[in-house]
Amino acid sequence: MDPSREAELACFFLDAMHLGDPSPAREHEMLLQQHRHAAPSREQSYGALNQMMQGLQAARQFWPQPAYCPLEEMGSLSRAPAINAFVVPTQSACPYQSVAPSSSVSASASQQCQPAPSATSSSLQYQHCYIANETVPDYASSIIQRLRAIRAQAPAVRRCQTLEETRSKLLCSDMELQLATFPNSAAHVVRLLQVQEEGSERIRHSVLAGATRRVHDLMDDREGREVLAALLRACAGRYAEVRAIVQAAAVAHNPNGRHSLLRLAKHDHGETCLKELMTAAAPYTDLCAMLVDRLLREGVLEHDRGDRVLHHCFATMRYEDCVILVHDAIDKFGSLLNSKTGLGSRCLVECYAIARGDELRDLQEILLEHAHLIATGQYSNYFIQHVLQYGDDEMRQLLLERLIDNVVILSLDCYGSYVVEACFQQKGQPRRVLAAFLLLDDAQLAEVVQGKHSNYVVHKLLDATIDRFPGETMALARRIHSLLPRIRNKMYVRTVMMVVKKLIARYGRMYG
Repeated sequence: MDPSREAELACFFLDAMHLGDPSPAREHEMLLQQHRHAAPSREQSYGALNQMMQGLQAARQFWPQPAYCPLEEMGSLSRAPAINAFVVPTQSACPYQSVAPSSSVSASASQQCQPAPSATSSSLQYQHCYIANETVPDYASSIIQRLRAIRAQAPAVRRCQTLEETRSKLLCSDMELQLATFPNSAAHVVRLLQVQEEGSERIRHSVLAGATRRVHDLMDDREGREVLAALLRACAGRYAEVRAIVQAAAVAHNPNGRHSLLRLAKHDHGETCLKELMTAAAPYTDLCAMLVDRLLREGVLEHDRGDRVLHHCFATMRYEDCVILVHDAIDKFGSLLNSKTGLGSRCLVECYAIARGDELRDLQEILLEHAHLIATGQYSNYFIQHVLQYGDDEMRQLLLERLIDNVVILSLDCYGSYVVEACFQQKGQPRRVLAAFLLLDDAQLAEVVQGKHSNYVVHKLLDATIDRFPGETMALARRIHSLLPRIRNKMYVRTVMMVVKKLIARYGRMYG
C-alpha cells in the first residue's frame, strides 16, 4: 500500500476514535497484536487490522511524537462512550460513519485526512473491543436493550396469583401492601376475610397489622378499598380491632397532606372507605368523636363532598355523637351561605335536616331574621327553598309571611324569583301568594308582569292556582288583562298575556 494512503487511513481512524493523537502509545500496538493473533480464522478482519497497523506506523513519519497521555484522558469514543474501549473496523455493507473531529485536531487536518468513499471503505463499520475485563454499560445501545438490562438487574417482586399462595403468605407474616393493591391478590384477601375456616383469625390479624400501617394508602387505591372494607366488616363487634383501624386513619402528623381523609374522599373509593369507617365506628362514642373531630379540623363544611360525608355521618351515628357538626354550622352560618361555590349551603341543608332541640331553634331564628337576604343569594336561595319544602308546618308558615312582605322585590330578583315559586309549589301555600299579588297596585303589578324574571312567577302562579282557586285566579287574570294597553310592547309580556287570554277564553263566562 502507498505510504501516503496508509497515513490517510491512520488519520481517519484517529479522527473517528476522538483520540487526537496520530502516534499511538506502545500499549495500543501490543493490544492490536494480541487481538490479531487471538482469532486466526477471521481473515477479513486481519486484513483490516494489518492495514490499520501499517497506517499507524506510516503516520509516525508525518506527525511529531507528543508526550504520553493516559488512556482515561483521551476522551470517550463516539460509538461507545466508555473508558478503556477503542474501535476496530469490521466487514459491513455500510460506508464510513462520519464523526466530529476531536478538539485536539484542527479543522484543516481533519479535512486532509478524510478518505474518499470507495468499495473498500464502504465495507467498514465499528464495533467495540474492550481492553480490560471490566464490564462497562453501553449507553448508546437501543432503548429496548437498556430496559431489558434494567429489568434484569431490578429486584424481582413475586406477586401471589393463587388463593393458596395468598393464604400461606398471610399465615406466615403480616400483610404487605402489594397484596392489597394488586387485583388478583386483593380479591383473594377479600375472600379469605369473608370465609370462616381454620386460620381465619390469624389471617384477619395479619391483614389488620398491615392495614393499620398503610391505611391511607389502602383508602387511596381501588383494590385496597375493597380489602379495607372487607376488613372493617370482619372486625365488626371487636372494639380493639376497629379502634386500631380508626385511630390509624384519624390520627396523622399532617392532616392537610397526603393523610387527609377529605383529600382521599375526593374520589369514589376514598369516599366509600370513609363511609365504611363511619359505619364501623358508629357503635362506639369515643371512635365517633375521633372521626368527627378529624373531619372538623379538615374543614368538612367547606369540602367538595362535605354534604355527602355529613349525610352518611348523620345517618349512621347517634345525634349526640355528631351534634358538634351542627354547632359548627351555626357558628359559621353567614360564611357558609356566602360561599362562592355553594358548598356551604349544601352542608347547611344537611345540618338543618338533622338538627333538634336548641340547635334547630337557633337555625330557625337565624333563617327568619335574614330571610330576605338568604332568598336573594346565589346559592343560599337553595337552602331557603329546602326549608319551604321539607320544614315543619309552623316554620313554613312563619317563613312564608316573612317572604310575602317583599314579594315584588323577590319576584324581580333572578334568585329570589325561585323562592317565590317555591312558596306556592308542592308544599307551599298558593292561596296566600295569590292574595299577595291581588293586593298589589297597578304600578307594582305592571312592573311584575313585564319583569325579566318575575313574568315567569306570574304565569306559573296562574297555571298553578286556576284549578284549586279559580275565582281568585280569574280576578288576577282580568287585572293583568286591563293593563294590556300600558304594557303591550314590552319584551317579556308575551308569555303572561298568552296565559291570561287562554284563561279568559276558557273560564271568562263562568267567573265573569
